[in-house]
Amino acid sequence: MIKGKRVFNVLVIFGILMTITAICCCQSAAADYEVIVTQEETRDVVMTTFEGGGQNAYINPENDYLIPGTLMYFPHWKTFNQPAVGYTNNPSGAVVAFWVEDDSANVIFDEPVSGISFYYAAYWDINLDAYDDSDTIVGAATGLSNIQPAPVHFSKWDLLELDVGENIITRLQITSGAYYTLIDDFSYWITTVIPPADVVEDTIEDLEELTIPDGAPTWVDGQLENAIEFLEDAQANFENNDNARALQDLSKGVHRLVLIEDEVPGTAEVLDQIIDVTDDLVSSRVENAYLDADSRVDEIRVRLAENMLERAQEYADSGNDFLAMVMYRLAFRIADRV
Repeated sequence: MIKGKRVFNVLVIFGILMTITAICCCQSAAADYEVIVTQEETRDVVMTTFEGGGQNAYINPENDYLIPGTLMYFPHWKTFNQPAVGYTNNPSGAVVAFWVEDDSANVIFDEPVSGISFYYAAYWDINLDAYDDSDTIVGAATGLSNIQPAPVHFSKWDLLELDVGENIITRLQITSGAYYTLIDDFSYWITTVIPPADVVEDTIEDLEELTIPDGAPTWVDGQLENAIEFLEDAQANFENNDNARALQDLSKGVHRLVLIEDEVPGTAEVLDQIIDVTDDLVSSRVENAYLDADSRVDEIRVRLAENMLERAQEYADSGNDFLAMVMYRLAFRIADRV
């Protein structure tokens, strides 16, 4: 009986909300929604606060529900701008968004994105499913119901985030309940990929700034010069899209740097940079091999490559950079045959 009374209370709140809405709202008109763009080191984040949206107004139906200045569409979503009626404490401004049809709603992206986040107040649990351009689920997340006691049930807002690590999300499906799920401050981000050649160029500059301590063995200077030369070769091969040769050059450079790591301060940090760019490159190649595999032989090669990649990452985590590079090269060579 308590549960039924709880539902009734929420229905009454929304009944009042929709009655006031019906009286107060005018025809939906194109609105300028507040959009905030933030450029971070590895991603560009775009957020709408929904400020500018009307009372019970569809989100820009004149332009296929697109939020101007963004890549996101909100088909069949509306906005509220009267927080005193049915909600409070939302993260920013006065306007929030909700949908009005079925238990699920979509957010569509003009270009693939790598992640999304938003704040929500929901009567039921809320489930997210992210889809790629082949309509395959590539990520999922769940937020628990955060409905609050009377007088204002929608007064607690929780952050829900989903990041799949690469720009492949083209549609987000949100499942909870029409009218009973409010959201605010919706963001998406696009991961910016720094070309390996640029990373290696920065690494070379870091190496050139290293200072060999007085009293270091005489051979250290030669090993440092050789390491820089191999990295310069790697940079050139990356620029020529010859990643296999570039990895070979990186491996040779790492071998020299490992020899002087204990002699020259700052070498360990440079090695970490090289391992990071190598891991990104090889992980991407192995993932593409998995997607490209179309025969039993290819599937075996992919499994071998994945195994080599895991071993490389284990060596890297344990600080054995030389063996890590050996395993990375093996993983890349195997994946390159798929």
